[in-house]
Amino acid sequence: MAKEIIVNPEVTNLVHGLKEIGYTLDTAVADIVDNSITAGSTKIEIGLIPVNELPELYILDNGSGMSSDELVEAMRIATKNPNEKRESSDLGRYGLGLKTASFSQSNLVLVLSKKVNNEVVVAQWDLHKITKLNEWRLDILSDQEIDINSYYFKKLRSMNSGTLVVWNDIYRFEITEIPVNVDLISKHLSMVFNRFLSGKNLKNKVVMTVNNIQLDAFDPLDKLNPVTTIEQKSKLKNKGKDILIQPCILPSGKITDEKTFSRNATPYGYKESQGFYLYRSNRLITWGTWWGIFKRHDNLNLIRIEIDIDNDQDKDWSVSVTKSGFSVKPPQGIRNDLRAIVYSMAKIGKGVLGGRKKLTSKTITPYWELYKNNATSKLSFKLNKEHPLYQELVNNLEPEQLTLVSLFFKEIEKFLPIDEINRKVIHEPKNIDQGADKLDDKDLLMKLYEQLKASGRPTEHIENFFKAEGFAHILKEIND
Repeated sequence: MAKEIIVNPEVTNLVHGLKEIGYTLDTAVADIVDNSITAGSTKIEIGLIPVNELPELYILDNGSGMSSDELVEAMRIATKNPNEKRESSDLGRYGLGLKTASFSQSNLVLVLSKKVNNEVVVAQWDLHKITKLNEWRLDILSDQEIDINSYYFKKLRSMNSGTLVVWNDIYRFEITEIPVNVDLISKHLSMVFNRFLSGKNLKNKVVMTVNNIQLDAFDPLDKLNPVTTIEQKSKLKNKGKDILIQPCILPSGKITDEKTFSRNATPYGYKESQGFYLYRSNRLITWGTWWGIFKRHDNLNLIRIEIDIDNDQDKDWSVSVTKSGFSVKPPQGIRNDLRAIVYSMAKIGKGVLGGRKKLTSKTITPYWELYKNNATSKLSFKLNKEHPLYQELVNNLEPEQLTLVSLFFKEIEKFLPIDEINRKVIHEPKNIDQGADKLDDKDLLMKLYEQLKASGRPTEHIENFFKAEGFAHILKEIND
């Protein structure tokens, strides 16, 4: 018969492991905010401030609060079974968020809470003490053992209910980095909780501030913008559960203002922000990824696809403790459906990027034409050999010169920098100026017109010449 022995984890080593579970500052703060929203908060105040020449962070909410017993249970590592059925609005999963998020940034985690008609209760995890004693010893503190004159403690006592989380002894960053991190946290929360901040599809709108500045909702799909292309919603099924899909194509810089175009890039840029945006119970948990279904490409920079799931699908989507990161991925059964949606959006997206002229114009002879190889179905741009300027040029060349010019044009076609053009059209549309709409070549074109006229060529021939792309404005001026 097998022998059983109890092997408890080494507390000190476990603490070090929990510190490195994969949080960044912004994702750690977001995990605390999850608890506030789950507790029914409508106001959440976040502060990152210098205290005694060290950074200190606090999160104060007006949620339902906790009793003494509830607070002790909330401070327990892994307090909830992740397989238990939760309320649909519950943003938690493992019962680890408060602890792991806090430990990833701070050695001293103070939690104060108050239920309606109850006194404030206080508990603290001191990681220095835990690692020294090698035991999970939780400090239950009295009013005399904390700074009761602090702004946020006095505010909590004046409220009907709420919870306050304070991170002291922060070890991840220095006091000089507070301004940068305030901006980082603000942008992250504005996007991750954009539906709560806007009140979309929710009973109550959440007001959230960071260092006393109220956050505005930032929808990364910019669906309220009238020039955003919003495709029809669709519904997929996985194990009998609904998955809602909403594809969008953001407006290019040519059709929206510079401020909106810059904002929609997100702090990560357009290329890193293309892809799927996964919402779990209205909270954005993963974004800017194709999950290996597609490779990143400049042609997809404006395409973003919103996916909505409930919190009972966590196992199917491999939702991790941090509710973000590379571990999250779609169930195998819907990957082909997602691939088909992206293919469809990529085709629509080509029209959104748009060029200066339509190559299919029947009234003006273009410089470039789009060709399709029937054998391979591949597309390519070719110089239009029917353009009158090309015809005029080759008809006046000696055989040796014609060979060189033909080779030159063929190489131009082959090395047309399509990828670079796409990048510039998307990222710097207002800085591109090929001079197509300028008339600085007017004198040269007028001289050419006079030369053709003096050569005795028929008027119809000359007019057809000047109906070509780039010349039409001269003919209009002459006729006027």
